[in-house]
Amino acid sequence: MKKTNKKQLFLGLAFSALILVILTILITIIVTSELNKRRQIEKIVLPVAVLTPEKGEIRQSITINGYINNESTVDVIPMAQGALLQLHVKEGQSVRKGQLLATIDSSALNIQKAQAENAYQTAKSAFDRVEALYKENLTSRQDYENAKNMLAGAKAQNDAVQLQLDYTKVTAPINGKVLVIITKEGSIASPQMPLMRISNPETIAVTNALPEKYYEEFIEKQSRMEVYVHRPNSDNPPQPASVFSVSDFIDFQSKTFVVKSSFDRNPVNWVPGMFVKTEFVLESKRDIYMLPFELLVAGERLWIVERSEENPESGTARMITFVPTYYNADFFEIPEEFASYEFVCEGQDFLYEGEAVRIVGESQESEQ
Repeated sequence: MKKTNKKQLFLGLAFSALILVILTILITIIVTSELNKRRQIEKIVLPVAVLTPEKGEIRQSITINGYINNESTVDVIPMAQGALLQLHVKEGQSVRKGQLLATIDSSALNIQKAQAENAYQTAKSAFDRVEALYKENLTSRQDYENAKNMLAGAKAQNDAVQLQLDYTKVTAPINGKVLVIITKEGSIASPQMPLMRISNPETIAVTNALPEKYYEEFIEKQSRMEVYVHRPNSDNPPQPASVFSVSDFIDFQSKTFVVKSSFDRNPVNWVPGMFVKTEFVLESKRDIYMLPFELLVAGERLWIVERSEENPESGTARMITFVPTYYNADFFEIPEEFASYEFVCEGQDFLYEGEAVRIVGESQESEQ
């Protein structure tokens, strides 16, 4: 019995010792593994790219959809009524002021003109005879005045018919291009229906409707405001323009006001009706140091690298707390004393103060 108990005790102690050894080995393996991991982590140096700021311009602006219109678009309306005998121009044709555009039937007016001319010549002959008698005191003052009034009435009638005849020759009111012909040959022309529409391509402008909140600022700055117009999906660069009109009322339904701008130089092949986007520069700063917003971490942290003297390709990350005060959607201004710093532009979201870094790329901030 005692031998059996001793044997069981020995076996228990041996098993416990074995378990202890196994646990010790496992703990040693785990600790060693963690230490190796830490050593590997300590050997990893975070790669970063840096840039040195350059001077540029920051614009505080708004961009509004708009369209091209023409400030000198005229509907050609005939002053005479009658059959349209002939159109002398085609759509798209350039015309000069005073150029003949259309001819209206004048046959009825020609008869009236002949009658009016005959009446005028008769009245003139009668007046000349009465005037000669009056000068010789051979007729009364009353007869003289009656003859004079008859002549004046006949002349007025003759001039009126001649004016109507002149109106049958429709001429261009402005220099420009025929945009559209509305009335066809053979139809009846009248002052109630325009014959065609002419536009002067030299007077194209941009029309934009802006929110009411900008009204006071536009009234104050319109004469010196920079304007840039571009066509979406076009390779053409933005075209500079100038504000020449700010409406003097706010549309009560849309709560907007209309701004019109003229191009400093008319762009080629930009025609009325085109959709454009217009950038109005409300304020700008030129020749300032600036950085792109993607360098700013959490809205208030910038990271710079202090290069190692022994190895210029490595360095230490340092954090600068900075809250921008002048900026737009893409860039913000930095103090001039930051100009010599190398700012982290890639990898800045994973840094901590004093961390060793490896510089793998350098770039310069491109101007806006």
